[in-house]
Amino acid sequence: MKGFLKVLAWVLITPAMLALGWLFAAFVLNAFDEQLPAQAAHLMEPVVIGPDVLANDNGFLIAVGLSAPNGMRAQDYGRALVERRFSGDERPGRSMEADQIYAVIECNPLASLVNCVRVLGGRRDAVQAALAAYAEVDADYARLLVAPRYLAAGTLPSAEAPLPAFQWLVRAAVRENDRIMLGAIAEPAATVAQRIERKLAQERRMLAGADTLVHKMIAVAVLRRTLATVAHVIAEAPAVAKELLGLQALTTPLSGTELSMTRVFEFEQRFLVHTLLERTAPWQDYSAGSADEPAWSGRVGDWFAARLYRRNETARINLEWVQALDRWCSTQIGRMAAGQ
Repeated sequence: MKGFLKVLAWVLITPAMLALGWLFAAFVLNAFDEQLPAQAAHLMEPVVIGPDVLANDNGFLIAVGLSAPNGMRAQDYGRALVERRFSGDERPGRSMEADQIYAVIECNPLASLVNCVRVLGGRRDAVQAALAAYAEVDADYARLLVAPRYLAAGTLPSAEAPLPAFQWLVRAAVRENDRIMLGAIAEPAATVAQRIERKLAQERRMLAGADTLVHKMIAVAVLRRTLATVAHVIAEAPAVAKELLGLQALTTPLSGTELSMTRVFEFEQRFLVHTLLERTAPWQDYSAGSADEPAWSGRVGDWFAARLYRRNETARINLEWVQALDRWCSTQIGRMAAGQ
């Protein structure tokens, strides 16, 4: 019997000793953090919403505020979202249900085998009636098109912050493309060219100012569809094609800022770092508990995280990852630009 008890004791004690040894080694290895490299210091800086972001001439406020409730200006709603006056569950906004009606009428120049200028021209009355239902949000979008700046900042300030409702931006851009195609035959060629120039210029500003991967992808998708719209207009309206030859927004190659992913990668890493900092902050309080995370597990998890997280080493690794990924993207973009 004694032999059995000894074996049982070893069976029970050995895993406990191994676990304690692992914890001791983890604490020893993580007791001292490395010196923060100067190049990585900016990854540890908090996301600050400066006055230049909140300025009235920043089109970003309109872009993120297009889902504003009826009767509220998109710019005011966007400013409220950027200043984080609403939580994800509390913020009001427009419903996307009505937009499904227009999706049946529209013509996608990226997918249509028939020129969309002709398709929409054959449905002119129905399309114009459907567009009229979006007069309020599209009036805000028109103000976005003439906004001189597009500076995005802090669209993901914390893990608790909701993503902007960019689908309203995408749908408003689609409707403006359709207005351009409707006007390609009915309006003067110079007027249509000016509308194309204004839209392309704004979308290039958005491409340069995007600060997150989602934002950059949306900017690319919107610009790609607009360029496809221009191709359909050129094929169907030669007079407009002549006017487009001198447009700077159409003929000037994309700049390094527009093509670069550096700003995006750095912001994504700053978001990751500060999400970790939120979990390791000493003021994290789970004393009240919650349905998702009991009080004791929250306290234990934060206690371990605060002692095992090496923030300077994490910042250096993130910087190396950003630099390597940015070099790779720059190489691929250069190859595509060269036609390789």
